[in-house]
Amino acid sequence: MTDSSDSKNVILVCKHACHVHKPQESPQIVIIGIEHKEEEKATDLRRKKASTRIVESSSQSSYASSTSKKNKKEARKKKEARKKREENPRFEKVKEIFNGDEAQRLDLWQNVINCLEKDRAPTTIKIYEHTMRSYIRWKQRSTPRGRLGEDECRLLFLAELIKNEKAKSAISANCALNYFMGPVSKPNRSLLNSIIEAAKRSKSPTKHREKVEPEDYSSFTNIQEFDRDSLRVAALGIVLFRGLLRISEALNLRKEDAEWERGELKISIRTSKTDKYHEGAKRLLVLSSEEQAIWRAHSKNSDNTTNPYIFQNWNSKTTSMSYNNARKVINDRWKKCGKVKNYGTHAFRGGAASAAINEGVSAEKVLSFGRWKTEKAFRAYVKPTTRISIPRSAPAQLDKRSSISANNDC
Repeated sequence: MTDSSDSKNVILVCKHACHVHKPQESPQIVIIGIEHKEEEKATDLRRKKASTRIVESSSQSSYASSTSKKNKKEARKKKEARKKREENPRFEKVKEIFNGDEAQRLDLWQNVINCLEKDRAPTTIKIYEHTMRSYIRWKQRSTPRGRLGEDECRLLFLAELIKNEKAKSAISANCALNYFMGPVSKPNRSLLNSIIEAAKRSKSPTKHREKVEPEDYSSFTNIQEFDRDSLRVAALGIVLFRGLLRISEALNLRKEDAEWERGELKISIRTSKTDKYHEGAKRLLVLSSEEQAIWRAHSKNSDNTTNPYIFQNWNSKTTSMSYNNARKVINDRWKKCGKVKNYGTHAFRGGAASAAINEGVSAEKVLSFGRWKTEKAFRAYVKPTTRISIPRSAPAQLDKRSSISANNDC
């Protein structure tokens, strides 16, 4: 009995002890919870710092990868340019002339190569290179190796272009072949001249595209809303029509290229398709009061930006409108005007030239103002005249002259 009573007393004492010590342990539990929260905050901070480090390292790696891609792209372009030089027949002749290991000759060879790359416009050289590659592919595909000379292959290539109704391409192809390979030998020159003459006679007639009529131009520039997009497209139409500018010339205009002089707008054309030596040209545009208001408002909008161009790309600080964007906004403007005619970007230039001739301006002055290189190219832009008024006294004078000549013959 004593043992059992002692065990009960021990259990009660343990329960009482546990019960007594519980309130003393509770503040320790609260302290441990606070320390645990602080540790969680510290771990979160460490994680954030680690994540920022990862982001910074990833951005640095992406920048490094982008720069490496640019470097690889530039190296690839240089390699392609070097390969083109090696394949170019004109450069091979230069290598044969200046063949040697001396540093002076090597420098001279490089200088000659640089001059050969600048004797034509870059776009012209690209077209010639494309034609040359087409000729090489045709030669490998169509002619037996070793049986025909180079002159014979050239003549056959040009004749096949004419057969395939590509007479215009045959004329430019002859220029490209002469540029890279030199003229044909004297015995074959007469035959080449006959082929080129056949190409000129086989060319399709010039297609006269739609020209902007003065009434349509007035509706194009008659804008109701003076927002920056409407002002830009209206100002573009003004300079294309009044200045007889090409679309590329208008888009390349910078802010310092336009200034007012005695109430007229003076523009400086830096580069042109027919300006080989970059001499530039200046033109004075006579604008109406409405056109002047549109141009001044658009100039104010463009002056508020750091973009140097007059017809700016709103999403860029350094570039002008692209050709595709300019064509799109012009077409959208014609749709708003309710015009369904297929007006291209050159329709302003041709329409202005036709309107000037109809008002009595001489063709020579219009040709000079529009900077056309040849009269043949100018005729393609002017609307052909199908009706003229002949004075009534002309037939009588003709009859009188014919009678006098008949009496003299007797």
